Amino acid sequence: MAGEVLRHILTQMNERRDERVSIVRRIKLEEGVVEGLRGDIEAGVWGEYLPGVRKLMQRYGVSRPPVEAALVQLESEGMLAAAQLRKRRQIIRKESGVRRGGMVLVRPPFSQLSALSREVLTRLEPYLREAGYAYEEFAVDEHRRGEGEDHRVRSVRGDEAVIGLDMSHGWMRERFPFPCPMLLLGGKAFEDSECAAVGLRMGEAIEEAVYHALMHGCREVCLAEVGLPRGVRTKFGGYVERAYARAKKPYHAAFHTPHLEASKVGMRLREAVLGRPIDMVLTTKEYAWSRVIYELQCAGIAVPVKNMLREGTFSLFDVSPAVVSPVLEDYDRGIQEWLESMKVGRRCDFSRGVRTRPC
Repeated sequence: MAGEVLRHILTQMNERRDERVSIVRRIKLEEGVVEGLRGDIEAGVWGEYLPGVRKLMQRYGVSRPPVEAALVQLESEGMLAAAQLRKRRQIIRKESGVRRGGMVLVRPPFSQLSALSREVLTRLEPYLREAGYAYEEFAVDEHRRGEGEDHRVRSVRGDEAVIGLDMSHGWMRERFPFPCPMLLLGGKAFEDSECAAVGLRMGEAIEEAVYHALMHGCREVCLAEVGLPRGVRTKFGGYVERAYARAKKPYHAAFHTPHLEASKVGMRLREAVLGRPIDMVLTTKEYAWSRVIYELQCAGIAVPVKNMLREGTFSLFDVSPAVVSPVLEDYDRGIQEWLESMKVGRRCDFSRGVRTRPC
């Protein structure tokens, strides 16, 4: 009888010890997840919202209870917003006043930069040095995913500011998802509270380019946007029409802004160029410029093709001088305003348009 009582007492002691060990382990797990999650949030790994519990379980290698306990802990600290049904938890960030730190500059390879972008880059570097920023520069071809410098860009974390020269907003935010001041040079405004932009107002530039060409010897001008989906009309047609109205000439969308969907570029382009006495074709993108030249070559049509933002190297189909010249002082002023806003910890949420003038 005494032996059975002793065994019962020992069994209870072992169960309590195992329970205490389990509790200690759980507490350590919870503390580890809390610290890991807090560190990731402060480093900006997650951006504005945390992922789901399952993804957090995979990241920290734990079960659901430690993750849920850590979320409750960080919510009580004011780092996370209260949970909402079927919605990801929002991260709450406290403004820390003046921003300090480094600068990351991302741009295409130098060989891919237009003359305008090279000029802007040359003028940008002295401003950054004068503002006291040590910056790291990356040359990346955003169309070649996952290669070369792209891996290094993805590894950058914690820098206070990012500048993208001729880089798309979507590509940049994919590499820099955490909230940080961002300036897009050559870009446009997006619904992004941390992103400012300084770039050409392309519609107005196209209007000036077409008008200038019509008033200086061109009978007709065609604007070629390549790769439009079926049913989507060119977004710049209204600006071309205004240029024709200013020049007191009739505008015909089929010839002056043809619908060049990807599968019918050659056919539509030939119809436009042969249907009117077109003396110049304008493009705004490198891809469109090279594709239009190729299609015209194949058709044996010798019409000059001008990329508005690039000095031409294809002598037969390209003409100089450039039709539009941006006012570089607008870039300078926009960059300076953005750097000044950084010094005082203020967001610079503007989209500065760069004026254009004919050469």
